[in-house]
Amino acid sequence: LFARVADAWRRRGMDVVNPHDIDFERIYATLRPGSAFAGQWAEYMLVDLAVLLTCRAILMLPGWEQSPGARLEYATARALGLMILAEGDLADDD
Repeated sequence: LFARVADAWRRRGMDVVNPHDIDFERIYATLRPGSAFAGQWAEYMLVDLAVLLTCRAILMLPGWEQSPGARLEYATARALGLMILAEGDLADDD
């Protein structure tokens, strides 16, 4: 679903950050120099939220309310005043 929705928004000319495409190890190394990325949830979220800080909007996919990570992303986006979009905001013809 991430890839399909990202591709649809890219076709509309949007610069999309797909969490599945993030180089977590590389970014973690810049955030925590000298620390090894161990693949723990908190490490993924640290990188994810750092990347979110570079965005102007966030797109929430169906079922996001059941994901602790997505809820944290949503709360962060709201606190920062980012535009919050839903998958349905893209026309059905895509």
